[in-house]
Amino acid sequence: MAPQLKISQNLIDKLGQVKSESAACLYGIMYDGNLLVVGLKLIHDEIPKVPISYPTEIDLCGVVGFGSEKDLNDTVIAKILKEVDITDNPLIINCPIGDSSGINVYFRVHDRLENTTYEIVSESDIWKQFVHLRLKTRLLLVCDCTAESIKNSCSALHKKFVSGQVSFHFPKGNVHLMGADPETGLSGITGQATVGELTSDSTIKQVEGSSSRTKNKKTSNTIEILDVDMFWKPTFETALDDATKHAPIINHNKKKFKCLQMHLKIDMLSLVYRQTKVVNLYNILIESLCRSLKLNEQSLLNQITRDDYDDPEDRFNNDLIPSIKLPTPYHFIPKDCGHFITIFYPKDMPESLLENERKILHILFVLPLNRPMFRQSNAFMFNEDYTFSGKLINPHDGIHSQVKGGETSLVQGKYVYYHYMQDNFNDDGWGCAYRSLQTLCSWFWFQGYSTKPVPTHKEIQELLVAIGDKPSSFINSRQWIGSTEVSFYLDTALGIQSRIINVNSGTEIASLGPQLSQHFKVHGTPIMIGGGVLAHTIIGVDFNKYTDEIKFLILDPHFKGSDDVHQVQNKGGCAWKGVDFWKKGAYYNLCLPQLPNFI
Repeated sequence: MAPQLKISQNLIDKLGQVKSESAACLYGIMYDGNLLVVGLKLIHDEIPKVPISYPTEIDLCGVVGFGSEKDLNDTVIAKILKEVDITDNPLIINCPIGDSSGINVYFRVHDRLENTTYEIVSESDIWKQFVHLRLKTRLLLVCDCTAESIKNSCSALHKKFVSGQVSFHFPKGNVHLMGADPETGLSGITGQATVGELTSDSTIKQVEGSSSRTKNKKTSNTIEILDVDMFWKPTFETALDDATKHAPIINHNKKKFKCLQMHLKIDMLSLVYRQTKVVNLYNILIESLCRSLKLNEQSLLNQITRDDYDDPEDRFNNDLIPSIKLPTPYHFIPKDCGHFITIFYPKDMPESLLENERKILHILFVLPLNRPMFRQSNAFMFNEDYTFSGKLINPHDGIHSQVKGGETSLVQGKYVYYHYMQDNFNDDGWGCAYRSLQTLCSWFWFQGYSTKPVPTHKEIQELLVAIGDKPSSFINSRQWIGSTEVSFYLDTALGIQSRIINVNSGTEIASLGPQLSQHFKVHGTPIMIGGGVLAHTIIGVDFNKYTDEIKFLILDPHFKGSDDVHQVQNKGGCAWKGVDFWKKGAYYNLCLPQLPNFI
């Protein structure tokens, strides 16, 4: 019997974005008699060199053809359908090019196509029904620096996993999972307990872009992350009294070789239904271990099996093998994608060397080719990642405007809130524009447009002197800068062009509602505004085009309190302001950074 079919709204939208006749693999998760389809990956001649994976439990479940009806006897499609193993009834979707409203959906039942109905599920509903397990550990790998040795060593680790030599620990609930037996496999919770019960005890809600100080805040798009640790089980010598005695044999192979020794990073996500029993997580976590190990192996093999040797035999010459970089996992959840994608990059690999791989990933997952989504700084930030010397990230989360009938347009992505007196540096009374610029620079770093660290006040001054905008006496001074200097810095240091808007008074800023709203929709960058002797950062507008009522979401660099999100929101560090916030007699310049076109 075919399962009940559910398709995520994000995937429906994605189907409509494919503009050419092609086909794609479909990925979904089986739960409680349902098949929930959440993602796709185009069938493409080029295979990315970067090891990638969906979260464990999301697996191949069918194919989608764009354009004319696909022949199921097509060699490629037939092969894909044979690889579906999470259901006996693979899913087949036919979608008109550029129009997901007219899709035809079938299950293959006994080699026949049976038309089926489906339910569309929103992203927020998916996050309510499912929890992500995040398994993290390290594995020691010591072997010869050859492809064969790496494969054999990873295979040996794999055998240990599947033979039950590991156990798992959930720190928040202090639950130990030793095996899949409901009677003996659990400690700290009953064998009938579900994942939902475990998460309700541990309270581990996280949402992209929110401060670690607000991690328990409930929103419609909250993603729950349940951390899991791995331990090796202790082993004991068995009695050998009656065992057959064997003489030890030692093989000594004397040769020159290059030893590879590193602690592989295991960091893998699994998507699990809340009603899943905790004891049933054991096999899921074993599979998660194996997937992460495989991604590590693929990354290492990609580094040593290069194809640029003058002589093919040179690949076996240890003296020519380059230094091997530790595979490093990153979890991405691109905008409107609706699911995580885990990618392993070699540690400290320059972004310029990964551009081709990123381009292929954008094509495979039907993502725009004009903005970064798979750069290392684009990775999803978990609670523990929000360090930044105690500075807040996206303190505007949870603040709602009150413009009746208004349309809210906000900054897109992550940024750091910079304000007076941070880092034990006294810039009270003169550093507001510097702090606003720092916030802008942090935005471009987070979104992957820049690899440069956020500049200090002195570094900003040094650059302005270097380009001839300021005299040498400007360095180490307390002189102000404005929106023009901010645009100079962004252009010179980051290659970011800016649009400058001038208004003659604070009251005229109200007329900018349509322009600012469009800016946040298209570019999504924070806006620096300077007027009189003050500078601020605009990170959103709420505008009613019929009544012209408007409010501005202001990030105030003049704030001098502690980096506590409640204090920042309650004392005006980040708040919605009306038109009267701007001085009527002041002249204002706005710097609107524009997005460059690259990935």
